[in-house]
Amino acid sequence: LFSPNGDGVKDDTAFLLDFKDASDIQSWKLEISQGPDKISRGFSGIGRPPRSFPWDGKNDRGQANADGKHTAVLHVTDEVGNVGRSPGVALTIDTSKPLVTVVAETDDIQEMRLPLTVSEGSNKDIIISLASEVLFDTGQDAVKAGAYQTLMKANHLVRRYPQRKIRIEGHADNVHINNAQFKNNTELSRARAQAIMKFLADKGQIDAGRMSFAGFGESKPRASNDTEDGRRQNRRVEIILVKEGE
Repeated sequence: LFSPNGDGVKDDTAFLLDFKDASDIQSWKLEISQGPDKISRGFSGIGRPPRSFPWDGKNDRGQANADGKHTAVLHVTDEVGNVGRSPGVALTIDTSKPLVTVVAETDDIQEMRLPLTVSEGSNKDIIISLASEVLFDTGQDAVKAGAYQTLMKANHLVRRYPQRKIRIEGHADNVHINNAQFKNNTELSRARAQAIMKFLADKGQIDAGRMSFAGFGESKPRASNDTEDGRRQNRRVEIILVKEGE
């Protein structure tokens, strides 16, 4: 893990290159990629490669690589034409700033809530949970203008995992709804999940082909619906970054 953001802390990394061959090495190349067929940085040379090779996190155009997982592979060709390829070495670039929330001591504890939380599921899915009050007005599925900053923070986290599929789930409390637009909480939660998917595609430039959505109404509560605080926790939209390979 390194963070090439110019702050003087872990701004670069180094690869330790090793090889064994009965013949002498004719040429070598080191390729760094982010996903299949997405080589972002390449190094090459004649003769034996150096034992240690630094990298500042930039691509072949001199621009910073996107946050997320990258893979480095060393290729060598000996003097008789045999080609060797090393196993891929994984590394992660992370230049994001930490999300920080400050709450005054005098605030009512029941009203304190984070608009966005991140956790890891038991199956290694990454779950970004967003409070519905931050995103929508009561009983509505239109994203509030004031939710833009929170959603773009969520979008930044999503973009750090470009190989993962994205499942967006809407959830609600058990307070019955029946307005002109929605007959029940399942319809409302599904529409809200769809609205967040559209935001990520339109505003966040996330590939819509990676995403799916569903609404579960009150069927998957996080807390008890017997208290206002529990009901508030249950009113949420979850952006789930599915474990790679699932």
